Amino acid sequence: ACKYAKTLYKALESLPNVALKAWVFSGFHPKQKRMITPVVEVDYSRLNNIDADELGPAPFTHTWNAIAHIAYKMRGSSGKKLMIVLSDGMPYDSRDIIDGLKATRVAVDYSFLTGTKVYGIQISDTPPKYAREGWIASHNRAIEKHMTVMFGPRKNWTVVNNMKDSKHHVITEVVKGVYR
Repeated sequence: ACKYAKTLYKALESLPNVALKAWVFSGFHPKQKRMITPVVEVDYSRLNNIDADELGPAPFTHTWNAIAHIAYKMRGSSGKKLMIVLSDGMPYDSRDIIDGLKATRVAVDYSFLTGTKVYGIQISDTPPKYAREGWIASHNRAIEKHMTVMFGPRKNWTVVNNMKDSKHHVITEVVKGVYR
């Protein structure tokens, strides 16, 4: 996710009249051994220093808390506002994924109410070489269903299936979504 964020940052930083800010969060605090969603603002140089392995396992990712927090922070900003939610996993809580998806949709709707549009990007792992085509198709349909629940119509989200093509993906998918 950090690699893609850097690619996205570089692609968008040259746009005129655009102020970029990046926030990072995780759903699990390894030192305190408890679920939280710390939301920290970082600049481009700091994206190089984030070590996902250092964050430890994130069995619960409260994406909805991060979205609502950032929407609240952005509500006083002038001009058009767009929040790009970049995730390398689905939102989970202690109950199940459906509750996490629905809570994320509530946060996305709240963002729209505060004047901030939301665009979701899901970083999906490349399927293992031994995966059968039926499993891959089923996996992709599940991701599409989950993204639609969280972000609405397809024009509000995209999925990155291969980090090797991230620059091309930013240009062909994300920039179109940002300009919309």
